[in-house]
Amino acid sequence: MIGLRQYAPEDEQTETFLRGFLGRMLFSGEEVKKKASVLSGGEKVRCMLSKMMLSSANVLLLDEPTNHLDLESITAVNDGLKSFKGSIIFTSYDFEFINTIANRVID
Repeated sequence: MIGLRQYAPEDEQTETFLRGFLGRMLFSGEEVKKKASVLSGGEKVRCMLSKMMLSSANVLLLDEPTNHLDLESITAVNDGLKSFKGSIIFTSYDFEFINTIANRVID
């Protein structure tokens, strides 16, 4: 969590905000203090997406963001990306993800 604080806007760097944000990304309790080296593949993806969503970026470029994630993680990523205020350009074969996130599809 300490590492993510540097990517959050100044007004959102409180522990309460960061714990709430990480909770929405399925990190709870002591999980927020895990070292990156012990995270599973899905946890690493959720952590990196959290970092990107907290940053002040206005565009995310994602290649198959739901690959290797379980259903619960996919739902958390979908919810997080729906609240992202910038543009998202992505590739995916996950039709549910596409229907949830995309407002324009280019075949």
